[in-house]
Amino acid sequence: MPVEIDPFRAISVSRLAHELKAQGRSIIHMEFGQPSTGAPAAAIAQAHRILDSEPGGYWESPGLRARIAKLYDDRYGVTVDPERVVMTAGASPALVLALMMRFQPGDRVAIARPGYVAYRNTLKALHMEPVEIDCGPEVRFQLTAEALRA
Repeated sequence: MPVEIDPFRAISVSRLAHELKAQGRSIIHMEFGQPSTGAPAAAIAQAHRILDSEPGGYWESPGLRARIAKLYDDRYGVTVDPERVVMTAGASPALVLALMMRFQPGDRVAIARPGYVAYRNTLKALHMEPVEIDCGPEVRFQLTAEALRA
């Protein structure tokens, strides 16, 4: 049975999710970058192998970059040089890099409202102007071409 949530009401969606989970509901947590599932066992095992056998320092993985490039070839038929694969320590640094590659200080950038709170702050920190576009339940909280045109 779906749970109706008014996104504009001042409630803690995270708290509601935990309450529903305590009631036995199946909940997948996706709030603020905190996944509700652990890392896959194979990824944990590989991390242990690397941590046990390689020196510390800043992380770089030529093997993973090559595998990502191969995935693009396998899945999309697109050849990507592994040297062009950029690895970051999470989505937030990747967001900063992507914004800096595409936009300049002073540019206006459309984002959905409600949306991930870090988008607005990241844009402001990069001297870009966030343009928040209301996206309600009627469009499943997604930006639409019509909203962008308006």
